[in-house]
Amino acid sequence: MSSPSPAPTVAAGVAKIRQLGRGDFGHVRSMLTQRDGHAWQEDSTSWFLHGLDPERCLAWGAFVGDKPVGLTSIFLRTLLVAGGTERVAYWANLYVDPDYRDQMLYPRLPMTMLAALKPLGIDMLYAPVRLPQLTKAHLALGFAKIGVMEVLVRPLRPARFICKYKRLGWARLLAGPVDAAFGVLLAIKSARAAPGTRLTDGPFESSNPAVIDAVAELLSQRSVGRITQRWSAHLLQQRYAQTREGGSYHLATAWRGEQLLAAAIYRFAERGDGIRVGVLMDFAFRHDADAAAAAVLRTVEKATLAAGGELLLYLDGLGDVNRQLLQRRGFRSSPENYEFLVWPKKLATAEARFGNWDRWDFSFRDHDAF
Repeated sequence: MSSPSPAPTVAAGVAKIRQLGRGDFGHVRSMLTQRDGHAWQEDSTSWFLHGLDPERCLAWGAFVGDKPVGLTSIFLRTLLVAGGTERVAYWANLYVDPDYRDQMLYPRLPMTMLAALKPLGIDMLYAPVRLPQLTKAHLALGFAKIGVMEVLVRPLRPARFICKYKRLGWARLLAGPVDAAFGVLLAIKSARAAPGTRLTDGPFESSNPAVIDAVAELLSQRSVGRITQRWSAHLLQQRYAQTREGGSYHLATAWRGEQLLAAAIYRFAERGDGIRVGVLMDFAFRHDADAAAAAVLRTVEKATLAAGGELLLYLDGLGDVNRQLLQRRGFRSSPENYEFLVWPKKLATAEARFGNWDRWDFSFRDHDAF
């Protein structure tokens, strides 16, 4: 007769929740390291949470004794909406140590966070959610779904991607020739910039301030009348100072003389099974500059290939004009999507200022997770 299964382990102690301050970066770093499976550095942790500046980021931790076992945080943002501005919260992180999930830290952590918003004069929180079970849990807390964003994918080395994704190690030798032929086809079909167009590409943090000013203006023109964070040149410099791993973002541009025609901000990342990707964080172009925009995309494709990438990713939340051009350039829907949630749920009605999904601007710029 087989022995009975052991009883499930119950974490010792009762977790207590408190707001985190600047002296808690060590605790935050340990939780992010446990969540992601790789070490977070202190400077990257501070950058990611805006130094826990209470004007920009608030966080709460759950502790059993001195041990951190849960984390939730919000970024405080100013959105352009209905001809004015509104101070809102963006739900940035939620993590609970698996050994302490018997302590109802979800929903205790989010409820503590939501209760803190009203005294701050904040009446709205929004969040993109990729996992369906997490969406269901958030809806039970009083959130409502107003839209869905697809992750669009541009294959660059499709054979090698399939080998990694399906774990077909035996087929790796065959992938090389197939991808080489696909690369030739990409090059033949790639867009050519009009004569007189100047293309540039380099690390964002090395960009001339005048260039960043021009990028901020181009993003602003694209987002007229839409619900979006106000991305000033100063905020762009802060946002793209480094990746959360400590690496660089990149900026590809197309110019005619001193006029910026198109810009793409992108980075490289590694997903599961060693799949390397380029990620379009933001992408904008003038209404008469489709050819320049396509040439900028080709610049990003070539950089991703040079970095060993198999795919190029884009979160489809920046409107129809971007989507249509990307689809013409070979981007296709993937199985991944993000459901866009707002709290409280009364904000999801068609009459509410935040409830019309077609008016939102949102991209991986707002949500640096892949």
